Amino acid sequence: MLRLAIISSVLIAVLPANAEAAKWTALAFSEKAGAYGKAWAFATEDEARRRALDECRKHADDCIVVVVGRGADRGEETCIALVSMIFEQITSDGTTRITRSAITATSKNRDEASRSAQQLCNDARSRAVMLQPGPKSECRAIALSCSGRP
Repeated sequence: MLRLAIISSVLIAVLPANAEAAKWTALAFSEKAGAYGKAWAFATEDEARRRALDECRKHADDCIVVVVGRGADRGEETCIALVSMIFEQITSDGTTRITRSAITATSKNRDEASRSAQQLCNDARSRAVMLQPGPKSECRAIALSCSGRP
């Protein structure tokens, strides 16, 4: 009887009654097409990655997962943001070439993740324009997702 009580108290300490499973979120992106896919509130990282890729691949064939986030077991969220840095250049033969790059940020707060990704993109764009002046460029917010909600 005493042994059972000790085991029960250990189980209660390890698995509190209000414990929540961690939730995963992921973003996939196509640099060629600018398409994206997102997933949120998945039980495993693999499920979140697969869903984000599936969503992105509805629009493009070169999608890759660019960022994954995991919410804490106590209901805290992880938010991830994706911003695309876009360069438009006229090539020597007169055609327009568009290059896209994924810039990501992670935070416990939606607004902070979004601001951080935008700032990282703006900083990278400034450095790139200093190295190669002339091309039209911009940073475009693409997607935001949190572990427990879109």
